[in-house]
Amino acid sequence: MLNSCHRIILYLLRNRILTEATFDHEGRLSRLEGINEQINHRLDQMQQQMNQMQQQMNQMQQQMNQQFRWLVGIQLTTLLALGTLILSKLPG
Repeated sequence: MLNSCHRIILYLLRNRILTEATFDHEGRLSRLEGINEQINHRLDQMQQQMNQMQQQMNQMQQQMNQQFRWLVGIQLTTLLALGTLILSKLPG
């Protein structure tokens, strides 16, 4: 009789422990899912910021290219003007 009572008690205790472990496991999983969502959100924000920075860098590169063209144009114009002036002052 005692032996069967012990078995029943052990069965109930084991079942309770397994149930608590399952709840604890589910709680940990839900926390991990929440952390995963936060990480994904932060990574998305970082990706958006990097895309914005890339767009800004592209705009700056275009501006630099335009300014370089102006600079080359001014230098060529100055060179041609000086060359013409020098050639006009030569005898002959």
